[in-house]
Amino acid sequence: MTGPNRGGKTTLTQAVGHAFLFAQNGLYAPAEKMTFSPVDCIYTHFPADENKTVDLGRLGEESKRMSEIFAKATNESLLLFNESLATTSFAEGLYIAKDIVKALKYLGARTVFNTHMHELAMNLDELNTQIDGDSNVASLITGIHEGKRSYKIFIAPPEGVSYAQDIAKKYGVTFDQLMNRINGEKN
Repeated sequence: MTGPNRGGKTTLTQAVGHAFLFAQNGLYAPAEKMTFSPVDCIYTHFPADENKTVDLGRLGEESKRMSEIFAKATNESLLLFNESLATTSFAEGLYIAKDIVKALKYLGARTVFNTHMHELAMNLDELNTQIDGDSNVASLITGIHEGKRSYKIFIAPPEGVSYAQDIAKKYGVTFDQLMNRINGEKN
């Protein structure tokens, strides 16, 4: 799943986990309608506290947790990944993420993998034909409507942008804003 910064990717990923957890335990699932089959386990891969990455480094810690998930997960599991592999260069993170997505396709577990690596979600038809498995990988996007985040999810190719400039403007860290601040503080 790709989409704009602050567009709801993390919230949706968490909501999927909560909905499964609630429904599977006979509790009201926060949804208008939900059809699901129970999972044997819910595995999550969200950013770790930086203090826990000292021995392995952030990428090492992420990779170790990812490996541990694959050692236990089955095709009956639910896997939730939140901006995984963003702790290294984009090209290297994308390389690893492509391998992960291929393995997820082969495993067949229900998965949400949210990311700003729009290139990861491109050419999924090719991936779906190259890798054996009973499942298919699809690209979800969180939407923009009339220039604003809609918080709606669609099956569609990635848009290729995460609208980071909106966040930079909001917090005053564009070059022009920073120059105005620097020059304003000196005068």
